[in-house]
Amino acid sequence: MPKTPFEKRRKLTQSAQSPTLSAKVRGYWLTLALTIALWRGQVNRAKQLLFELKRTIRPLPPFAQWFDRIQQDRPPRVTLAPTLKSDAYFVADREVIRDITQRFQLQERDAGLVQCRGIDDRVFSALEACLSDFIRHAFETRKRQNPQRFADELHRAIVDLDGLKRGIDPDYSSPQMPYVYLTQYLLENTYSTYLAWFWMYQRGLLSAKFSVLDLAAGPGTVAFGLSLLLQSIGQTIALPELHISYTSIEKQEHLQFRGLQFWRYFSAEAAVRLRPIGLFFQFHTLDLFQYLDRSNLLPDQRFDFLTISHCFFADADRYERSMAIYRKSSAIGSLPMGWSC
Repeated sequence: MPKTPFEKRRKLTQSAQSPTLSAKVRGYWLTLALTIALWRGQVNRAKQLLFELKRTIRPLPPFAQWFDRIQQDRPPRVTLAPTLKSDAYFVADREVIRDITQRFQLQERDAGLVQCRGIDDRVFSALEACLSDFIRHAFETRKRQNPQRFADELHRAIVDLDGLKRGIDPDYSSPQMPYVYLTQYLLENTYSTYLAWFWMYQRGLLSAKFSVLDLAAGPGTVAFGLSLLLQSIGQTIALPELHISYTSIEKQEHLQFRGLQFWRYFSAEAAVRLRPIGLFFQFHTLDLFQYLDRSNLLPDQRFDFLTISHCFFADADRYERSMAIYRKSSAIGSLPMGWSC
């Protein structure tokens, strides 16, 4: 039976859309190159490969689809507030920049990619020593009270946080979770936020008076990084009198509380060797999914910096919901402008 013109046209269309063998081979090669580029941290290179992949084969392989979605959904990496509250900006001191660059062995490897192979022992050694003492004292106290219960809670906290490596969001239910979190993540994340604040300083975007709103703040890692940077700067040049307001929004109140406890402990211990930095804290225990309904609980002010570190979830449904809330909040102006990391 002869085919109708419609059936012939549909067959030709399907044939045209089917990738040829050469296109499949090139698509496989581009996907492999894209994976390697992301593994090496070469984001700009990965974007170029994604563009070529879109021109070569459809539909995109699952991994390329994921990267494409991330690029479309993620908020801008750096969005600066139009004005800061103070005109007393730090003038980036060349000696400070040279000293920190040398200590951290900073080398630019790609556009927007910097390799860091060093550390400033003057400030990070004190942080590590204080963290070790703080956690050891807390563990010894709880172990004396009930050894078996402590062991069970500690095991549950470790397993819960290890789920992050498999794309599973923790439930943070164990009482020992804050201490395990501090052990596994505080030092590395403080290192990262220290460098983020350093690049703000290098570009002349810090002043003697500014405010920070930290979403998904955890134990206040952003505040630790900022404080350590200012202490590093203060060892080279004289700092003006500082007035820094730090506002934390975090769902897990125990993580907030232990972070504040450690901040006080660290400030008291480090004051012997380092100049203490005055930070004024405000803590709000708030679920991101309730933000629009309870945003009136936040102080009525604009913030100079908005930092977002870990509030977008591994679970696909929760990820989409959190991104929708972020977009809606930004659109209606309930979130201040700032920068995200």
